[in-house]
Amino acid sequence: MADEDLTPRERRAQRAKTGRSDSATSGAGRSMRRYLPVLIVLLVVGAGASAIWFLKSAGQDCPDPHWHATFALFKPGPEGEPVRVDFASPRSVTNPSLHYYDFSSTRAGGDVLQSATLHMHQTGEEVGSTALGPSQWHMEQNGKCIGVKRGLHVVEVEASEDELELFGAHSQVPGQAGAFEATAASPLRWWLQTEESCNVWTWREVSWGKLANYQLQDGESFLGALGNYTPEQVTEMQAQIPAPISRINHPCDDTETASGTSAPTTGPETTADTATLPPTTTTPPPTTTNSTAPA
Repeated sequence: MADEDLTPRERRAQRAKTGRSDSATSGAGRSMRRYLPVLIVLLVVGAGASAIWFLKSAGQDCPDPHWHATFALFKPGPEGEPVRVDFASPRSVTNPSLHYYDFSSTRAGGDVLQSATLHMHQTGEEVGSTALGPSQWHMEQNGKCIGVKRGLHVVEVEASEDELELFGAHSQVPGQAGAFEATAASPLRWWLQTEESCNVWTWREVSWGKLANYQLQDGESFLGALGNYTPEQVTEMQAQIPAPISRINHPCDDTETASGTSAPTTGPETTADTATLPPTTTTPPPTTTNSTAPA
């Protein structure tokens, strides 16, 4: 019915009805905008809880209560030689007397902050040694897992199958900030050192897909190297990574055999594809072996 066919009373009723509809719509919009931040927080918290659940359900143990792991990253120098990524030289933005990659460092801005979940100590009693300071991760969030990819992000490194990107305070070290891509002639490779039997720690090569979401166990170490290196160079790079402080007075469990030697244990599991890391050949203690296994 056309508006001109309506009586004055009917036109007033129609305008009142339309006004109520518009008011209801705008009110709903205001309510949605009011609760949108709450909904976003709930979604983020839910995603984080799901990630933690996934890591736990994949058969991994999470830090309980204070774990340590060490690491090193290398990229090629001007002549193709391995150059270690420097986590010791960068300094705090607000307090140059403090190391930037240190839990006590008061850093300005950004969302890449160290926390109890994963942090480093380069000052104070927990350092352990000068070598441990820029090499060791402390994981103290009891029961909360954090994979290697996320851990590297905390120290301002983005890693993928074929690239290392160093950002943030890495710009303080000449030649170290930027994106470094792998090629067929200069691949990005990863190694993980695990305890194969009591106090016998063995290196094995693993794929990034299996290491990215892996929760490092207490006392383990990992190496990432971009470049074309010989087995001897790889061994030298591994030797530069100090043993985590957890290995000091590391007790053996009840896997001692009747002959007094330790029975071999199985390797840790990964969360990517929930696959078990490839087996390695273990040598008797006290030497640490280096073996390459298919990733």
